[in-house]
Amino acid sequence: MRKKILLILLLIVHIGLNAQTFKVTVDTMSLDIKEIVRPASHVKMTHAVRLNDKYYCFFRETGLYSYKIKAKYFLIISNNGTILHNIKVPKEIENNIYFDFFIRNGRMLAKTYMNHDSFYFDLNKLKWIKTEEKRILDIILNKYKKRLHLINVTIKRMRNFIEMVA
Repeated sequence: MRKKILLILLLIVHIGLNAQTFKVTVDTMSLDIKEIVRPASHVKMTHAVRLNDKYYCFFRETGLYSYKIKAKYFLIISNNGTILHNIKVPKEIENNIYFDFFIRNGRMLAKTYMNHDSFYFDLNKLKWIKTEEKRILDIILNKYKKRLHLINVTIKRMRNFIEMVA
């Protein structure tokens, strides 16, 4: 009996360890951003994600000789490095140095640290839409509720299996 339970637990641990592996690949592309940025400025990519074979990137521009020049750009870039769209960045994101940019449930989300403004990117309208923080938290919580439900179902099945074997 103990051997069977031990085997089942080892199987669960083994499955859990295999589920946490991932593959990392590196690719390099060159971008021509001369038409977008000002001359004599420093441009740095700050955030980037890949979704549906396109890259969605935030860039920050600062003047080399003047601290007054500061701008953020949100670019949609194809796989071959062609800039498809230059999207207007909301002032709440543009005025913040620190913000998160991530994908949840197939949606791109941005959240600022200081004032906790939250945005999602509408792929059809190609613009950022401000949303309530509660909405983003609901999206994240729903994802974890589904996982928790699956774990509970698995535990119940394991208990039933152990009772049948015992």
